[in-house]
Amino acid sequence: MQVLEGSKTREFSREELYTLKESSLKVHIDIGTGDGRNVYKAARNDPDTLYIGIDPVRENMTEIAVKSRKKPAKGGLNNLILTIASVEHMPEELFGIADSVSVYFPWGTLLETVIKPIEENLLHISEIAAPDAAFTFITTYSDSYEEGEITRRDLPPISMEYFQSQEYVRMMKSAGFIITEIEEYDNEFVKQFNSMWAKRLAFGRKRSFYRIAGMIKK
Repeated sequence: MQVLEGSKTREFSREELYTLKESSLKVHIDIGTGDGRNVYKAARNDPDTLYIGIDPVRENMTEIAVKSRKKPAKGGLNNLILTIASVEHMPEELFGIADSVSVYFPWGTLLETVIKPIEENLLHISEIAAPDAAFTFITTYSDSYEEGEITRRDLPPISMEYFQSQEYVRMMKSAGFIITEIEEYDNEFVKQFNSMWAKRLAFGRKRSFYRIAGMIKK
């Protein structure tokens, strides 16, 4: 798989990955990691877990990739990997490795995957999960602010009722995602997240955020 090491990209083998995994208690994969600030903060606060951030846009992650390769005193980490990939094409090296998976504030195809939901892409996420891995999706949009994206991607109105509906729960379950928690939050909740996109949402217009969590059955 392709990873960022500082500002450079290189191939990272499954053997290298498992060497890192052996020194960690758990593995967490963050899909659509954006600028990598959320996963960097998590890795710094939890050194016993190996964190892997996935995003298709290399440039988004470069700043954090450079920072994570510095000496520990200057913010360097040895439990963070930033991988260039998309939900449609998960690296085979990651198959079956994640004890937990997150998708925070997705956009584009990843947003559709979480909302509609798209079974094919959910199955791609399932490929990287270990048996009974935990998942957490946090998402938002509003027809008051994102009407263009909603129209372009034919997105439904979202609410607690939508995520609790039998149809949504059934479609998630058909891909192996067993929902155990559905919660609604306001902007204040999002202030704990560190990415630039999360900050824009948290300190922007008032809106609802939805957290869908549970277990991936394979």
